[in-house]
Amino acid sequence: MSDYQLAATELGLLHERAARHIVDDQTFHEEQRALLECMSAARARFPVPRQHARAAAHGTPPPGYAPGAPSPTTEGHWPV
Repeated sequence: MSDYQLAATELGLLHERAARHIVDDQTFHEEQRALLECMSAARARFPVPRQHARAAAHGTPPPGYAPGAPSPTTEGHWPV
C-alpha cells in the first residue's frame, strides 16, 4: 500500500509541476507513465478481503467496486 500511496502522491506533484510549466511535455509523459506503472504493480498486489474471495473467484467485484472495473485474477488479486 505504501508503494501505491507514494506513487499516487508523486503523480499529484508531477501534475502540479506540469501546471506550473516546471516540466516539459516529454518529461511529464515519461514520469507519468513510470508512476502509473508503479501504481499498477502495487495495486495488483492488493489482496481480496476474505469475505469477498468467493465472489471474486466468480468475477464479481466486492461491494463499492467501480462498475465496469476488471475482474480479479485467478490468484485473487484485482488486475490493473
